[in-house]
Amino acid sequence: MSLIANTARPAGDWVLATRLSFTGSTHGKLPLQDLGKLGGFLNLSGFSDSQSVGDKLLYLHGRVERIIGRMPLGLRGDMRVGMALEAGRVGRPVSETSRSGWLDSTALYLGGETPFGPVYVGLGYSSQGRANAYLSIGTP
Repeated sequence: MSLIANTARPAGDWVLATRLSFTGSTHGKLPLQDLGKLGGFLNLSGFSDSQSVGDKLLYLHGRVERIIGRMPLGLRGDMRVGMALEAGRVGRPVSETSRSGWLDSTALYLGGETPFGPVYVGLGYSSQGRANAYLSIGTP
């Protein structure tokens, strides 16, 4: 079972957003192909993509973005700078089995919408000493 709740609220040139997600079995264990994954941009940004995999996975974040302008050269969309505070937990880990309890991460990013899809650069850091840099052009 997977549940995801997203919110986003504009406030002038600011956007406030949250996300809460849960992936877990209703009984027994999830099959390997259905396991939840944490890690990657705005999914525990301080950790690598899909670094933590398992069952009974809970993730939440709150983020604030400031609209700083329009994309240059006639490209469409807003340019935004943002910050996210993230937390996640894997109840039954398959990878990173030595990690237990809550994981945290903070992300800082700059991005916008282009005709090629979203473009962003960002940094993610965790108090567990993990850090990642991100560059994405287009839809992954």
